[in-house]
Amino acid sequence: MVISHVVFTVKNSRYDWQKIKRKKPVGLIAPTFPFFEKEEEEFLIKILCDIAIELELKIAAFNFCGDHVHAVLITDKSDISKMMGLWKGKSAYLYNHQIQTFNKISQSNNLKSDNQNLWAKSFYQKMIKSERELENVIHYVNNNRIKHGLAPLTSFSSKMISAFFISKKE
Repeated sequence: MVISHVVFTVKNSRYDWQKIKRKKPVGLIAPTFPFFEKEEEEFLIKILCDIAIELELKIAAFNFCGDHVHAVLITDKSDISKMMGLWKGKSAYLYNHQIQTFNKISQSNNLKSDNQNLWAKSFYQKMIKSERELENVIHYVNNNRIKHGLAPLTSFSSKMISAFFISKKE
């Protein structure tokens, strides 16, 4: 069994931008950083939880922080690249498809859609090697919104995440 702390970011987020800036690529970057709040955040959290259930991901901790996601994954494989690709890819597809459908129906552009470019290409992974480290990382993930000065998740999002973890324990 392999336990990993994974972090992935929204494309062109402030974290993705820092990585891009270090590599100094040629081309344009978004003038403002995408950041999901309120209904958008709830919508994306629901999609991430639904896809995690579909993929039967075992998650010990999960937090969405507006432009990045923290999760503690428990897998039987040391290589989680395929699993992360599926989680990110399916959630991006579903998000973009549902947002485009919503925008067509309502003739509104209130929700962000960037045609498949929801997540940055890469993700961060750190393997957890001890019970103490696992406890520390779970605490870190659970308190990451506080660290960033963000308001707590809405009660809808909190209930959705809690229900996800309850269903995984059964």
